Formats: sequence, structure tokens, C-alpha cells
Amino acid sequence: MIYAMTCPCGHYDYVDSTAKTLADAMTYHREHGNRIIHEKLTGSPLFRGSQIDPDEREKEMVNQMRLYQHAARCPEALRSFLDCNPMYWCFIPLPWDEAVTKNVANRPGNSTTDPNLDAVIATTAADNRRVANYLDNVPLPPTSYAFSFRQLKQQRLFFERFATSSIHYRPYIKLDLYNIAIIAV
Repeated sequence: MIYAMTCPCGHYDYVDSTAKTLADAMTYHREHGNRIIHEKLTGSPLFRGSQIDPDEREKEMVNQMRLYQHAARCPEALRSFLDCNPMYWCFIPLPWDEAVTKNVANRPGNSTTDPNLDAVIATTAADNRRVANYLDNVPLPPTSYAFSFRQLKQQRLFFERFATSSIHYRPYIKLDLYNIAIIAV
């Protein structure tokens, strides 16, 4: 069976074939698409139970596929993922001024003009080495963007749950990111 997948933005198509069912192909792409968005937003791999990931080679190959690289940066695909998984909003940095305003509003009398300083303080105060490691790997915001103090707290809570969960736990609801159509059987 030959099928085509289109990103929700409509600007990226991918054609592939499978000897299995379309449902199997969708499951495969759903797993990798969601995993890659998780890893892009958090900076941390999903598999965390062993030093050696049995699927590492496959993931390295899949990570290079333009379909997934595009979706991890596509505003419409990211919006769909975030709408389905709102706990990931804390990994979306705010414009600098907005982060500072939120910090002042959330911490009256103890405001900061440097939201990134709060990140350093929160990370060094970590009592859990794994959580601290996850927090250290969160991608830095681009210039003129920052995480608010509340976002940093939410990131810590996210990783505390993640670090103490089962190895098979996925912190996100799996979402079909792509529109799919059969081309030929």
C-alpha cells in the first residue's frame, strides 16, 4: 500500500509504502512524531530506563527524516500537539517583557528582572539529580524570550512526575499529527 501524509500546515507532504495495514503505519508515525516533539520541547529523550536504548538506531534514522524535523518546528503541528497536551506549554518561552511582568505579578515584593536567574537557582537547588539533569537539558529560549518563574516551576513538576513514572509512561496524549490518504493498494 502506498500512502501520503500531509502536515496540518499543508506545506509538507511525505509519501511512503507499507506491507502492513494503514493503521500500523499511522501508529508508527504517531509514535515517532509525538516522541520527537516531546524531545524537541523538553530537550530530553523519552526513553530513560537504560543506558542502551534497543531502538536507538531506528530513532536516529527517524530523527533525520524531514517529515518529523518539519513537524517539530511547524507552528500548526506544534499547536495541535500543545492543544492536546497543555502540560507542555511551560516549555514555550514567553517574550522577555511578558515573562518579567508575570514574575512581578506572581511574586509581589520579590520581583526579578532576570527570569533566567530563577532557572539557575531552581536547577542548583534540585534535590533530585535526574530532575536537575532534565531541567539542564531544556532548550534555552531565543534572545528576547524567557521562561517565567511559574513556567520553571511547571517544568520542574513535569520532570518530577516523568522521573518517577514507569519506563513505559508517555507524558503526552498520542496525537495523529498528519493527514493521511491512500494513494494505491
